[in-house]
Amino acid sequence: MAGHRIVKILIIGGGSIGQKHALCAQKIWPESKVDMVSSYSEQGNELKENKNVKIVKELKDKSYEYYEIGIIANPASLHIETYNKIVSVCEGVLIEKPLYAADKNTEIRTICINSKSKNTIIGYILR
Repeated sequence: MAGHRIVKILIIGGGSIGQKHALCAQKIWPESKVDMVSSYSEQGNELKENKNVKIVKELKDKSYEYYEIGIIANPASLHIETYNKIVSVCEGVLIEKPLYAADKNTEIRTICINSKSKNTIIGYILR
């Protein structure tokens, strides 16, 4: 019964795309535990009312836990910095497209090196 599996998910970015990822995860794994980092003070009521979704303004280093899935859905200019912060605590990471890099050669190489032992994909939620 894959639908009843408890999965720990970290979502960075609480805008509309981050919320869609959270809702999709809840449909696939209804008992999943989602930690969402969002700078928005008021997220959609649908997530605020969900006991399995915890919304915080920032993820402090001491509060990092281990997550099976990490989803980066914050502004594209922060994707690489965010990836480097969470890659060590996530079994797999989805980076919401587009992947932004000021210095493409250096930054992309950094992700490739850091992701050798991780499942890292760049994609998007189907809208």
